[in-house]
Amino acid sequence: PVQLTHNCKADIRLLADDSVIPYAELSTGIRAFLFRLGHLFCIFRFHPGKGGIVLIDEPENSLYPDFQFELLEHYRRAAPDAQMFFATHSPIIAAQFRPEERFILEFDSSQGVVVRRGVTPEGDDPNDILLKDFAVSTLYGPKGLEVWQRFKQLDEEIQTETDPARRKAMLREYLELGRRYNFTVPDAVSS
Repeated sequence: PVQLTHNCKADIRLLADDSVIPYAELSTGIRAFLFRLGHLFCIFRFHPGKGGIVLIDEPENSLYPDFQFELLEHYRRAAPDAQMFFATHSPIIAAQFRPEERFILEFDSSQGVVVRRGVTPEGDDPNDILLKDFAVSTLYGPKGLEVWQRFKQLDEEIQTETDPARRKAMLREYLELGRRYNFTVPDAVSS
């Protein structure tokens, strides 16, 4: 069968309430996941204990982030004796591997590909994976960086502002930005 067509007659039965969802009504990501998983299950069900190598490219495609935390376990159950390799851009998927199992591919100055190992521990915060393993310089987009700069500017200006009304307004803005963007506000300022 072709995985993304709507003519697949399979139904999915939910364990929670025994309801049935037609395959064609599932999201693109879940259909692709089920197709891949079903394919692996069929191959390894009829060849148990034979091992093998499975290459899986971007298993996170079109899947909700919460689902990605369970994804690898589903693949491991479908092909328990296989050696699996996952290519991913998802820090959630990458965080499920030990650092020595993560190989980060990058271009060097001559546009050659170089490889380095991961450094963050297995199960670490995916944001740490982005910053330390994927070497993303910031997790903020342009608007977030603009707000961060304003937050830092207010922090400095509050210290030297002598007009009580102006200082209070600046402090209010500072605290609101800190709350909204989850910036760390020192306890002395917030009280």
